[in-house]
Amino acid sequence: WEESFFMVDVSVVVPVYNVEKYIRDSVNSMLAQTHKNIEIILVDDGSPDNCGAICDEFAAHDERVRVIHQKNSGEGMARNAGIDAACGKYIYCADPDDLLENNLIEETFEIAEQESAEIVIFGCYDCVVNRNEEIVSKVLNLPPCEGSYSYREFWDILPQTGYFMPSVCLKLFRRDFLLKNGLRFSKLTSGADSMFTYDVYDTPFEKICFIAKPYYHYLKRQGSAAYSYKPERFENEIILLNRLRKLIVESPFYTPRHDIVYNQKAVYSACFAMTNLARINNISERQKRRVLSDFVHNPIIAAAIKTAVLKEYRMNIRLRIVLLRIHLYGLGLLICKLK
Repeated sequence: WEESFFMVDVSVVVPVYNVEKYIRDSVNSMLAQTHKNIEIILVDDGSPDNCGAICDEFAAHDERVRVIHQKNSGEGMARNAGIDAACGKYIYCADPDDLLENNLIEETFEIAEQESAEIVIFGCYDCVVNRNEEIVSKVLNLPPCEGSYSYREFWDILPQTGYFMPSVCLKLFRRDFLLKNGLRFSKLTSGADSMFTYDVYDTPFEKICFIAKPYYHYLKRQGSAAYSYKPERFENEIILLNRLRKLIVESPFYTPRHDIVYNQKAVYSACFAMTNLARINNISERQKRRVLSDFVHNPIIAAAIKTAVLKEYRMNIRLRIVLLRIHLYGLGLLICKLK
């Protein structure tokens, strides 16, 4: 792709579905970016609420906003539609119910240009929102390293960092890198971000940059889909763990030190499953215990729980690991429910 092809510096791709209460604030935080040479592609994925009309309102008032209306196909397919329509040199994917710091695009774009990087990764605030839509707590979630790395250097430091930061909302991608390598989101109903990230890391790049600053506000609302029981969520998590293990083991730079990466991911998957199941109310406590037991008996997860070094985890994770090891699923669920 020639430099002259790009009409804008960054295309912000946003899949939109059933978020009419939140989308105005979210898009306004995108329009308030200090870097103005951007486009915002809102992909209305057959949303049953008023989102489509709200998207059209934004497009009518700001020429930087473009809208795609399509039949409901899922978040991953909506992101793909936005990437295909984008004309920016870089692609940034945001969610339609979160908020952006107003310098997110400016500073990540500058780093990408200075370092000739295909990928820039940064941090976020994990925010819990109560029923009154008030932010009641913030947790800083930053990349475990900082600076610029080649593909080989990235794999060298991976065992020390131990975490891939799978959310695409915390990454800026150079568009030609995605296109020439055929990188697209899958049809997974959950975990499409992680699958896309693993595919990206399976593709040799020249440079990746980490910025230890938070630019994104990831808002976790009570009663959101993240805390509802969906059987496919657990099935997809196993698919993702197998994909991550394949990525690690088949890398030309693999050493036994890299096993820590998917072992830690397996541990966190089990702990999140416990939290997820504790907060739902559409299945019985007995069913919750059975689902959790079946999930943690997956060979990868079972091995990771058994061999986990407790001091490497936060105190609340350590407690869950111990309870999982001794099969006290009911107590673990109760503790997570009371938190």
